[in-house]
Amino acid sequence: MSDLEFHVMDEVYFLCSFSQLLSDLGCNEELLNDTLIELLRKDFIQQLEYSEEEGDYIKLDTPDFSKVKACSYVATKKGLLEHNAK
Repeated sequence: MSDLEFHVMDEVYFLCSFSQLLSDLGCNEELLNDTLIELLRKDFIQQLEYSEEEGDYIKLDTPDFSKVKACSYVATKKGLLEHNAK
C-alpha cells in the first residue's frame, strides 16, 4: 500500500467525497483519481453515488471509473483489515 493509499484509507473510515479527499490530502486531482481507482481495483473501498430520488447514497455494484470525481467513498472490511495491518 502506497503512502497516499494509506492516507486515503485514513480518511474513508466514514463516507468521504472526492472533493473532500482532495482538500484534506492536498494532492492533485489526477494522482487522487489514480489512487482511488487502484483502491477500487483492490476492493479496499466502495464507490457510492448520491441519488436525488432516494435522498441517499447508493453503492455502485461495480466501480465506474468515469465517475470517480463525482462519487464518494468508504472503506470496505477488506480495506480496513489491510489498513490496520500496517
